[in-house]
Amino acid sequence: MITPYIAPDTLHHGGGLLEAARHSNIPLTQWIDLSTGINPNGWPVPEVPASLWQRLPEENDGLEQAAAQYYSQPPENFMITAGSQSIIQLLPKVIPKGTVWVPSEGYAEHPYWWDFSNHDVFFYQQEDLDALLDAGNALTMLPFDTLLIINPNNPTTVTHPKQILEDLLSLVSRHNKRLIIDEAFLDTQPEQSMIEHCKSPHIAVFRSLGKFFGLAGIRCGFLFTHVNLIDELRKWTGPWAVANPSRWIAKHALLDKHWHIDTTNKLKSESQRLHTLMTTLISDSDIKRCDASDYFCSIVFTSNNAMTNVKQQLANRAILTREFTTENRLRIGLPGNEQQWQHLEHALA
Repeated sequence: MITPYIAPDTLHHGGGLLEAARHSNIPLTQWIDLSTGINPNGWPVPEVPASLWQRLPEENDGLEQAAAQYYSQPPENFMITAGSQSIIQLLPKVIPKGTVWVPSEGYAEHPYWWDFSNHDVFFYQQEDLDALLDAGNALTMLPFDTLLIINPNNPTTVTHPKQILEDLLSLVSRHNKRLIIDEAFLDTQPEQSMIEHCKSPHIAVFRSLGKFFGLAGIRCGFLFTHVNLIDELRKWTGPWAVANPSRWIAKHALLDKHWHIDTTNKLKSESQRLHTLMTTLISDSDIKRCDASDYFCSIVFTSNNAMTNVKQQLANRAILTREFTTENRLRIGLPGNEQQWQHLEHALA
């Protein structure tokens, strides 16, 4: 069912350890942040050369080539961004005003900035996408100008198979519309990526170094799309969108193939461990379902009280999680070491 988006007064995100510590009697140093879904064991950043702090960024520093190798796309097919967030805010400004469909659950910044830029924003459910694909060629027009998909979705963990996305791209292309895909959590499933289609003027794909690489603090990401849209966006971003030290770190992280393989295997293994822990230690009568991604578990509780009780139980033991009231959902990220795993297990026991 399609429903209109109404912008909230405040957007809430994961994180907020300082605030949690202030509202408790537990020192900040004792808190464990499991609220964000970011890889807790990110790429190990070496010492950054001191000269990088003194020079403006330069495009011939090797980052474009490293990204081209990692994503298997030539540099002309992407632009480097100050994380996904900068383009999430900017893209609605340069795309002509129209109707935008966004998932009913997902990263809240997406609908907010489309609405802020005076687009008509609506929430869709999975069945709405299914209906579009079922109708297929029978459709004489589409009910949107831009369709946004988060793949995999955060916080629901829903992942759309690549074939479905290719069918949607074919559909929007026939009607001269646009498909935007946020792939911030897709690095552990590169075979599902849609960036190979980015030469089409009907698709744009976000990628981020914040989740898989655990480098949210360097504010570096990529947008894959048609060169005309890239040129238009660059008029707004200006020079030096990403700082020199961030570019250096991103380049070396993207080139570390052994770390990519080891980290993919570790995330998949530890996400299974987390899912087992959650479904074993939380009462079956309180859980409607436990959705797992490679970065976090997303638990849908039978009631708001059940969700709040578990969240508070963990907070009492200095473990920060993230709640989503839409479905009485609690997102719990991966612990970063064995001590944190044991602490989480004891907190739920």
